Amino acid sequence: MLKTIRSIFIALACMLAAPAMAQTTQSYSTYVLGLPAASTLTGTEKIATIQGGASKYTTPQQILALLVGSGDCTISSSIVCTKTNGVNFSSLATTAPGTGVVTALGNNTNAAGGLVTSPVPVANGGTGDTGTGWTTFTPSPSCGTATFTVASARSKTIGKTTFIELNMTITALGTCTNSITIALPNTAASSAVISGANLRTGGFAYFNFGTGGTSATCILSAGAAYTVNDNVVYSGVYENQ
Repeated sequence: MLKTIRSIFIALACMLAAPAMAQTTQSYSTYVLGLPAASTLTGTEKIATIQGGASKYTTPQQILALLVGSGDCTISSSIVCTKTNGVNFSSLATTAPGTGVVTALGNNTNAAGGLVTSPVPVANGGTGDTGTGWTTFTPSPSCGTATFTVASARSKTIGKTTFIELNMTITALGTCTNSITIALPNTAASSAVISGANLRTGGFAYFNFGTGGTSATCILSAGAAYTVNDNVVYSGVYENQ
C-alpha cells in the first residue's frame, strides 16, 4: 500500500516538473537565383514542382500547355502559337482582309474596318488637315477700268469648309461704279455672304456668291459707289465643294 502511494506521488511530481509542450510554426521562403533567359529554353528542361503533395518534375512545355492549351503553342527559345483550342489558324487570321479584331488589320488603310491614317481623311469623317497655315490665292479684282492693290488674299480649306480673308484698295477708279468682282479660291457648295468694311470710311461692305460659284460680287453698304482709295477688307467662312 505504501509502495503504491509513493509511486503516485512520484508520478505527480514528474508531471509538475515537466515543461509544457509548445507548438511552433516555421516560416521560410525559397528563391531561385540566376534563372536562364527565356530565349535559352528548349522546352525540355526539368523544373521542380509539387503535385498533390508529392515532389514532381515538369517542363516549360508542360507549363505552357497548361496555360494556353495542349498543342496550341510550342517553346524553343521563343513561344510560337499556331492554334486556338486545338484548331489551326487560318490564312484569314494573318493575311487576307476579313471580319473581327485580328482580321481587320489586314484591310486596306482607310477602308471600312481597316486602320485610319492621321490626319483622318474627309471620306472617313475627318478634316484631312495636317495643321498647315493659310495660303495665298489670286482674287483678280475687276470693276470697269479701275486698278487695285491687293495687300493680302489668303484662305485655308479644311474638308468642306473654307476660311477666307481679303484686303484690297482701289488705286485708280476709272469707270468703276458700285460692283467689284473677285475670284474665289475654290468652288462654293452653297450661297454665302462674307462681311467686311471700308476702312477709309468705316462703312459696311460685303461680297456674296451663289451655289457652285467661283467668283463673288463686292458691294458697299446700301449699294454706294466706290471712290478712289477705298480700302475694303473682308473675312469669313463658307462651304466649298
